[in-house]
Amino acid sequence: MEPQIYNAEYTIQVSGADIKFYQMVYSPKKLYTVNHVHSHFELHYITEGNAVYTMNFHDEITLEKGDWLLINRNVYHEEIIPHACGGYVLGFNIQGMDQASFFASLPDLHYYKGVRDTELGEWMAKILLEAREQRPEYESYCKNLFAILLLHIQRSFTKQEAAKTSREMKMKNTYMIIDLFFNRIFGNEGQNLTMDELSSQLHISSRHLNRLLQEYYGVTFHEKLMATKIKYAEYLLRSTDYSVGEISTMCGVTAACLIDNFKKTYGVTPAKYRKFNETDTI
Repeated sequence: MEPQIYNAEYTIQVSGADIKFYQMVYSPKKLYTVNHVHSHFELHYITEGNAVYTMNFHDEITLEKGDWLLINRNVYHEEIIPHACGGYVLGFNIQGMDQASFFASLPDLHYYKGVRDTELGEWMAKILLEAREQRPEYESYCKNLFAILLLHIQRSFTKQEAAKTSREMKMKNTYMIIDLFFNRIFGNEGQNLTMDELSSQLHISSRHLNRLLQEYYGVTFHEKLMATKIKYAEYLLRSTDYSVGEISTMCGVTAACLIDNFKKTYGVTPAKYRKFNETDTI
């Protein structure tokens, strides 16, 4: 079966943007394509088999039956067909848009993958069918299907971005809880903070907590705890007349532990640090 091609240049308005349709191609047997780039957007949809796309020479995206890939203009991409594969390719461009339009965010998006979307494939098949049979008002029908197709993509993208924002907000709140937890040391609670307490607050395991701390701060729970205690000790040395022993008690460590870790952090003992940083107090 030979490839089916629908060439038509018309512009429609979708979600505050002027979208120009160029071409749609159905290939029952997609072929390998070397790295190339277009000045327009491309929408790839897989009907059979699977394909691997290399984006900008390093990101590998695998598409299986029902998956689709929206590729931005001026993005290099290569298509590798490991097995028999069929699918659609739709070319279009954005000629103008309102700043509030969904499509205004597309120039910052190199590519976007959608998964398991049978509706998208059905609409693309209908566009080609109408173009081939050319029944009365077929172009108007194709334009409407094209608009529906793009709105469907918009909804999919918006939903995933909303989920992404939700995840980001959740992580931001998680690290805020972590920061507030360790900052309690500055309220003379250094001797009371435990890993189990923070894990319980976050509703995660101790192992997961340490993984979060490593990813965000580059340290374990106990390293973060000690670093915060030493920071509190440094603050007390500069702003109070408490002895090193009293400060170690307030920080929840032994005097020997405080001296050893303080020297590792600041290069001098607590006593020498205070001497170097003496200030008048009222």
